[in-house]
Amino acid sequence: MDKVAPDSLNQFEADQVIQNTPQPTKSKIILTLIPLLILLTGFIVFASGRFNYKTAMQIVTNPSPTLQTLPIQPTPPHTITPTYISPQPSTVKSKPATTLKIAVILINFSNNTEQEILPSQISELMYGEGNSLKNYLSENSYGRLGLKGDSQDIYGWYFISAPASSCDIHNWGIEAQNIARSRGSPIDSYDYLIIVAADYTKSCQAWEYAYPDEKFTVINVQAASLLQQMAHELGHLIGANHAHLIRCPAENFTLDKCEIFNTQDPFDVMAYMGYVTQFSAANKLILGWLPDSSIITVNKSGTYELNPLENNDGIRVIKIPKPDSNKMYVLSYRQRIGFDKNIPDWEKLEGISVQLANQSSDGKLYGDPFLIDANPGIEFLGDTNMNDGQILTDNVNKFTIKQISHDEKSAKVKVTFLN
Repeated sequence: MDKVAPDSLNQFEADQVIQNTPQPTKSKIILTLIPLLILLTGFIVFASGRFNYKTAMQIVTNPSPTLQTLPIQPTPPHTITPTYISPQPSTVKSKPATTLKIAVILINFSNNTEQEILPSQISELMYGEGNSLKNYLSENSYGRLGLKGDSQDIYGWYFISAPASSCDIHNWGIEAQNIARSRGSPIDSYDYLIIVAADYTKSCQAWEYAYPDEKFTVINVQAASLLQQMAHELGHLIGANHAHLIRCPAENFTLDKCEIFNTQDPFDVMAYMGYVTQFSAANKLILGWLPDSSIITVNKSGTYELNPLENNDGIRVIKIPKPDSNKMYVLSYRQRIGFDKNIPDWEKLEGISVQLANQSSDGKLYGDPFLIDANPGIEFLGDTNMNDGQILTDNVNKFTIKQISHDEKSAKVKVTFLN
């Protein structure tokens, strides 16, 4: 029994257990919003009849999307003036620095023999000094995760016997590995394999899949942003999960009471918005990238200052326990720094992001994180963060979160426990 992380928009868990066969059994179910975004976005640009790899390293520029509006009227919160509390370090332990060795295998099909990108272009996208996966991982992990490789780690193009119309994505990956082995390629020496397939979307209505137990992923060379797709699927392989957006009734942030928009967190590459942004705070905690000194757990009233999540110093994450469940509030502050310059212009960065994440008894986060839409009565997707003076109230657990102020350097937040 193997685990597969299909990028299906109708599921919450990134690792779905498939009985008896590792082949995915669910087709992609695309929300009504996604086709509209794809039509507005367009696809990869071709230059001189060949894939334009520079476009693959850029973001997809989408117009301002909207979501269904919920009729929510928040009630006025209690007002209590807290005293300043010295931050307490988190019990979450960051992972030591490590370097991954990842290879890419290029494949095409009996009904599509095109070689739509040069191996040298893939090498630059993976290991280059510009907008590469190597630099992306290093920036996201604060230098804790490196990527080792060069042009010798790109294999193919290999011809797969099956047509693209078979949609047998798992077996495409297996056959690609077998071909590489038969030619003496040392693919079993790698930590992970990224298998890039010639465009199969005209013949097969499936997107990309990751197989964490087997340490490989299969992606389409015609992904709107190939770098984003590489980062997303590799994220599944190393333990990150899909990132969702939720709109909840006032003062009740319980998932079964909220409207869930699958994989629509605009601040996380583990959503499916098409942007090469950083991972969200919750997924960075899951991956163990944030240093212990950058995280505080708050259980007393106080005022705290958050540095941008992209920074390499200071407090970057606040965790607030949610005692009525096994969940934790995760607060962070994002700015357009580094790869987060790819956060679309329509997304407001004037406030704190508040996520819900599962937490085990040993303090580790797991599962899919959910970004709370702080302004659910506003249809505009770009207004999900808090604003200065705004208060979120957890009426079940009796505390409030108030954003005091913000600038490009930090945001101040006041947490008030009402008991």
